Amino acid sequence: MSENESQANLNLLKWSMILTGVSLALIIWQGMSGIGQLGYTFEGWLLEDYHASAGEIGLVISLIGLSLFLASKHEDKKLKGMQMGYATMWLLQIGLAHAISGTPWIGMIHVLIAFMMFGHGLMMMPKFKDALTK
Repeated sequence: MSENESQANLNLLKWSMILTGVSLALIIWQGMSGIGQLGYTFEGWLLEDYHASAGEIGLVISLIGLSLFLASKHEDKKLKGMQMGYATMWLLQIGLAHAISGTPWIGMIHVLIAFMMFGHGLMMMPKFKDALTK
C-alpha cells in the first residue's frame, strides 16, 4: 500500500471518529428533547419535532461514519464490529421510536438503548485514537 493510500485511509478513519463524536452530541440532545416532551421545556420550542429530526440525522451520521470506516479498510476487527453495532443501535432506536405511538411502554426500552448507545460510542473513542496513532 502506498503512503498516499495509507494517509487517505487514515483520513477516512479520522472522519468516522469525528462523525461518531457528533452522533454522541446528538444523543445528548435527544435526551434533553425527549425529557422536554414531558413538559420541561422552553416556551415555543417544538421539542417533539426536534427530537424526531435529530434522531433521523443521528442515524444518517452513524451510517456515513460506518461507510467511511469500511472504506478506510482498517484492520481492527473489534472496532469494526463496534462501529457496525453502533449504527445498528441507531437503526433500532428509529424503529422503536416509530413503534412507541402504539405501545407507550416501548419508550422505556428506547431510553435504555439510548444510554447503552452513548456508553458504546464513548468506549469507541479511545479505540479510534489508538487506531489513528498506529
